[in-house]
Amino acid sequence: MCDRQNASSSLRFSSLSRGIVTSFVTDLAVKRRSEPHAKRQVSVAASNLLTEDENKDFDRFIAGEIMLSGAIESAVVNATSQDMARKYAATGAIALEFWGDIALSTVSTEHVKDLMWFVQRIPALHGKKHGNNRFVKDRQNATKREEVELADLHDAECRTKIEHDTSLSLPEQRARLVEVLIPRLTMTTVGHHLDWLHAIFRNAQETLRYKGQIRFLTTNKMQQHIKVQSEKNKDPLFFRKEKPKDRDSWSQDRLRKLLLSPIFTGCGSVS
Repeated sequence: MCDRQNASSSLRFSSLSRGIVTSFVTDLAVKRRSEPHAKRQVSVAASNLLTEDENKDFDRFIAGEIMLSGAIESAVVNATSQDMARKYAATGAIALEFWGDIALSTVSTEHVKDLMWFVQRIPALHGKKHGNNRFVKDRQNATKREEVELADLHDAECRTKIEHDTSLSLPEQRARLVEVLIPRLTMTTVGHHLDWLHAIFRNAQETLRYKGQIRFLTTNKMQQHIKVQSEKNKDPLFFRKEKPKDRDSWSQDRLRKLLLSPIFTGCGSVS
């Protein structure tokens, strides 16, 4: 959770700092627009504050930063189908919630790694327990962050209960734990969100004249990052449950119930 907060704070601070620089340089350029060579003088004076790409295309920099919300909106509008528009909107909503509405140029590979670590913690049934139906339509959805926190709390409570039962072996604890954990998004789905995020940036390059980085991670590198983060604590009871249901070994309690059921023991007559 601290990593997510630090990443979000870092992005907002970076965006704020660049916003101040942008505002100052733009204002100065506009005020001196009527003077000979004014734009050139301003660009030279600001060169140490700008990136290499911004120095190369000072006109684009003066026009302003491309914000994440604008890039998402453009990707949805220019999507090749309604289905792809829905997917871009879904990924964009998660990114907006996690990062805030920041400039695309402030996003780095590390920021995308942090986002993907958050995405893989989202419950598989996210957004489906709001209680709305054809009669009730005004109940508010929980944010993805709230859904993750609630799922983590549920899993922690289940783990504590099982862990405190000293009569259970480690394999039995794992078998019982996997039965009660809340399933999270599959790694395939997480990979799709990474692809759709890249597509949002690629569309910004094609339609909004964005000239920054548009691809941050391969799927393999993303999965490796998640694996490394998951194994940091070397927790023998850590288990990432996905949906469809993981085929882990059955607990002894579950096997006992099955073997003592009527299908094995038969049914006694009422008399």
